[in-house]
Parts: sequence; C-alpha cells; structure tokens
Amino acid sequence: MSNRIVHCVVYSHVWALQNLEKLPQLGALDKAAIVELAINSNLSASFIDSMKHRMGIGGLLRNNLGISDIVETVDGVAQPVAFAPRPPIPLGALSSAVGLLRSASGNFDKVILMVNSMEALQLSACMANADRFYVLWDLADAPTRSLAQIGEALAAQKLISSDSWGGFHLYSHPKRPVNDEAGVRQAFSKILGQYPQLAPVMAKPGVFA
Repeated sequence: MSNRIVHCVVYSHVWALQNLEKLPQLGALDKAAIVELAINSNLSASFIDSMKHRMGIGGLLRNNLGISDIVETVDGVAQPVAFAPRPPIPLGALSSAVGLLRSASGNFDKVILMVNSMEALQLSACMANADRFYVLWDLADAPTRSLAQIGEALAAQKLISSDSWGGFHLYSHPKRPVNDEAGVRQAFSKILGQYPQLAPVMAKPGVFA
C-alpha cells in the first residue's frame, strides 16, 4: 500500500505499547503495524527475547522486503510489531528506513512509529518523516526535561502545526496505580503550560487528554 499515514508516538514507559487504544486519534488499529524507532530496542525487553537477531525497520532498506517481512506477532499486543534492529544500525540508515514506511509493501493502512521520550531528541531527524505526532505519557512517570526537548526539537524542524500535532495524552496503567489521579493530571496541565513549544497547539480544546 502506498502513501499510508505514519503516526509517531513518543512514550514514557514501554507498556505504552499495550495502551495505544488510549489514543483514539490514531483511528482503527485493525490494519495497523507498529514499528519501534530506536538505536537499541526498549520495547523488546518486555515482550520478546531482547537478544534475538532482528532486522527491524532496517529490513525495509532491502529492495525485496516490505513491512510484513519485518513485523512479528507478540503476546499481549494486538498489532504486529517490528522491534528495533539487532544489531543496531546507524542513525542515517534509520532515517532512510523511516522514509520508506509510507510506500513499503504490506497490507497495512497505517504505521505507528514508537519513540521513547528519553531518545526523542537524538532521533528527531528520523521522526521528521512521520505525518502526525503525539506524546503518550504514563501518569506514574514524572514529567522530565525530555518533554521540553521534544517540543523544542519538533518546533525547530517546523513539525508542530494544527494538522500534525496530535497532542499530549495521559493514561493510567493498572499495574502502575497513581494516588489522586485528578491532582496529578492537574499538575501535568500546569507544567505543560510552561513549555511554549507545545502550548500554542495544545491549548486548543480537546487536545490535552
């Protein structure tokens, strides 16, 4: 399928992979593929043998391979997943591979690119190949400097607009309970207001969840 949409989700905790339904802006996920963008896999430690050899997104750089060739089925995750390559590949190769996600063969109508918040600044040039951007943050994770850095990096590349910015979204995982959820959400709202790179678009009704 050519010209499929590529969503980029910056997440704070690896279990976000199991909570993508908390982002209704992604639309139906029954024909979606998940692709991890990382130098070394963060997600695999929780879901598969992290030492296993994997092509990951780098496999798309081979002329005869498509998205169906790089993904695998994972227990507990509804969508097929392509974990980051092992051994790792250079940033330049990662960026080239991300640019192929729209047009690579495979019966998927969208790709969800997963980027850990601690690495988003390093990988921001690769992320520029995506169409829409979101932050999916576990309420149990404290806000960090990486939030501001994400906004700065995306804004510097002119990637944040009313069309491309999907918003900052909080969710609560049952295995990471948070006391006073309403209070924590309010605290996040105040903190995010301090980040001018994100605030202009996030201030629109319905964007902060």
